[in-house]
Amino acid sequence: MDGFKRWFVGRLLMDSNDRNTLYATSEDDLYRTTDGGESWWPMSVGGSPVLAVAQHPTNPDVLFAGVEEGGIRVTTDRGTTWKSSAGLEEKSVYAIAASVEGEDLYAAGWETGLCRSRDGGRTWNLIWNHPDVEGIFCILVDPSDADHLIVGTDGNGVFESQDRGKSWRHAGLDGGKIKQLSIYPGKR
Repeated sequence: MDGFKRWFVGRLLMDSNDRNTLYATSEDDLYRTTDGGESWWPMSVGGSPVLAVAQHPTNPDVLFAGVEEGGIRVTTDRGTTWKSSAGLEEKSVYAIAASVEGEDLYAAGWETGLCRSRDGGRTWNLIWNHPDVEGIFCILVDPSDADHLIVGTDGNGVFESQDRGKSWRHAGLDGGKIKQLSIYPGKR
């Protein structure tokens, strides 16, 4: 992997419009390849390490990067320029997710609770915080039902909301550190 300064990759994201373009979080930056992984270039997010990456579902030029102790950085030009968003400053953001239509964006990390943005990621507001949950590692927005949210935590298993985060229930795996979530695409 030509171009990487450090080899640890935490997350990998395929561009929604081009399968040869990938983004990889690393200990020192966010990296991009446009040739299917042959060569990689740092994107100069402005904080290290980068812990999470997401692409806006309806505007592929918009990317979000979660930074350790630096909140969320947003680009509207595929990484040429980055700006810090408000509401999670100095927090470590491990997960960023969006509803399919892009109306709601969600972010979480260490001691952040679950935050939502309704202005394209410029500002973030807390919508859920459980006193026993220190860290949230992953967020899943059901692609067929934007009201259905699931979060994976650091040692407290899985929590689920059926109303876009207004109410929550513990959904199992108590004691588990959940770092990835997926919904089976079959019947429900």
